[in-house]
Amino acid sequence: VELLNLKKNLKRNFSHCYSLQTVIIPKVQQIACSFKQCYDLKYVEADTLTEIQDSFTEAFQQFELFAPNLTIEESELHKMKAVLVHHKIPQTQKIDLNDQILQNQKLQPQLYQLKSENQGLTMTKNQLDKASEQEKIEIVKQSDEYIEFLTNNHVDRERVNWAINILKQHDFKLIQLGGEEDLKQGDKFYYINKGKNMTCGIIGEKPEFTILQAHADYPHIDLKPNFVVDQTDCVMFKTHYYGGIKKYQYATTPMMIKIIHAKNNETVIHTIGDKRDDPVFTIPDLLIHLSGIIQADRKMKEVVKATEMNVLAGTTKGEFAKFSEKFYQLMEQRTGLAKNDLQFCEIQLYPAFGARYVGMDKSMIGGSGQDDGICCFTAIKALLQTQNSTYTSIVSLTSYEETGSNGCVGAQSQQLLFQLRDVLYRQNIAERQHQRILSDSFGVAADVSGLMDANFMGAHDKQNSALLNMGTNINRYTGSGGKSGAYEADTETMFMLKNTIDQRFYQIATLGEVDIGGGGTTCKYISQMLNCRCIDMGTALLNMHSPFEVCGTYDLWATTKAYEALMMRKM
Repeated sequence: VELLNLKKNLKRNFSHCYSLQTVIIPKVQQIACSFKQCYDLKYVEADTLTEIQDSFTEAFQQFELFAPNLTIEESELHKMKAVLVHHKIPQTQKIDLNDQILQNQKLQPQLYQLKSENQGLTMTKNQLDKASEQEKIEIVKQSDEYIEFLTNNHVDRERVNWAINILKQHDFKLIQLGGEEDLKQGDKFYYINKGKNMTCGIIGEKPEFTILQAHADYPHIDLKPNFVVDQTDCVMFKTHYYGGIKKYQYATTPMMIKIIHAKNNETVIHTIGDKRDDPVFTIPDLLIHLSGIIQADRKMKEVVKATEMNVLAGTTKGEFAKFSEKFYQLMEQRTGLAKNDLQFCEIQLYPAFGARYVGMDKSMIGGSGQDDGICCFTAIKALLQTQNSTYTSIVSLTSYEETGSNGCVGAQSQQLLFQLRDVLYRQNIAERQHQRILSDSFGVAADVSGLMDANFMGAHDKQNSALLNMGTNINRYTGSGGKSGAYEADTETMFMLKNTIDQRFYQIATLGEVDIGGGGTTCKYISQMLNCRCIDMGTALLNMHSPFEVCGTYDLWATTKAYEALMMRKM
């Protein structure tokens, strides 16, 4: 009774608390609460974790370690202590609870099972539950549009073309570097750089920029220049994977083929495998009955080796002596490309299934290419909602981010700098002012991050991990280990974000536990090129770089709202 009364008193004080990690009190109930956004205070009987025997003294010490991180009124803290003291638990075997939680593989599944079965921690409503009826209508509408975007646009050129088509519908005009036409407040414009990169914007009241840069490419399978090979009973494609992937995830996946070729000053994209009656392509994997000796002891990176990622392409010869000759004939019939043309094309393979809702409540979206298609989509959508902004709003879509942002269409090129300077020239701003304006601008690496995965909790710092449908994710820094390769936002940047974006639309998190792994974005390239402050901000995903990535529908919508708020910033 005392504990239940205490729960009622404490519950209203836990509006924004951090994790009190499984303080175990034998024969008494467990005190626990979630990370970041607050679980309801519940109690778990210690009998469910019989392996853990701890004394009241140790539990009390553990509780006091975590207590400073909790927003509990001091009087309520004393009440909790009084309840614990009253039970006078006897001394038992001493163990290190922190080490037990992090290291004991036997204990971890039990703790996670308690959460999943709602026996222990019950999460409070997420932001999707809290959204108004009008907001929920907007979320569904935008989710439907996003599913269509993901399903129909895979190659970087397709995503750039998608953006251009939408911009044209909203009266944006194409301009070229070095043009003579002036730009004034409210003018809408876009540049195209070699078909794989584009920059668009709306002129603001002041010349400084708010820049959102996303990347239009995503991990996939490329074909080698000489890719057709005859096998004993079939013809296969030889491949080279693009970007960081778990290679085994792409084996047995149905894939479409994209063939990009330039002819008569025109670039054409042929697709085979995206329609219901189209054939698809796939990388075969060894059947389980024979894989024990060959694959069972391989490390994750070698379950399917790069040299084993050959694609099934056909099994008939027809009137030809080789399978490959029949393939070339069919390819020419379908695309008009002869055998000698294919070596000069870009040929890529992507998962051959559309995006769709995930979950009984349709609160998630699954599909390939959400890294970084979701930020391309939301950045363009946010720009279209921007009116009468203080600063000039810019969205830039780049390519080759997954392989280092290199080349003339990557974030490390000078294309963005050239385009921003051209915008300043067109406003008749003296060249001596350009570098000051660029330095006073603000950049956003609009790129995804990782969600906390309930199946692999050990990879995350639970107090610093992004959660589904709790808003877009702000990474103050990226990198790995000792922040290697990171760009780190300063406190001035963080307070600007705090004062600009509604707290409902974002969460602040990191990518995984320290020394587990890491990643990087284009943030450092924007900052270094322009000498401006930047931030990493984008939707967090599950299954990143897999053929089926997952996002939250609220997070999709919230990312758009957060980007829109940044474009309308006053600071």
